[in-house]
Amino acid sequence: MVSSAFSGEQQVELLAVMNTKVMEENLAVYWQQQPITLYEMPYPIERLDPEQIAAQLA
Repeated sequence: MVSSAFSGEQQVELLAVMNTKVMEENLAVYWQQQPITLYEMPYPIERLDPEQIAAQLA
């Protein structure tokens, strides 16, 4: 999922839901052959283990 808006400097800012592996491995991300600058989240990302969640629901 991606949301976009123009910033005050008339640049496009994107909010994208993506795999945390991109941030962990510092992978380059491109949109239409242009590099995208990734910024840190303003809050911590909680990592959830799907197996632990399933065990809690059972």
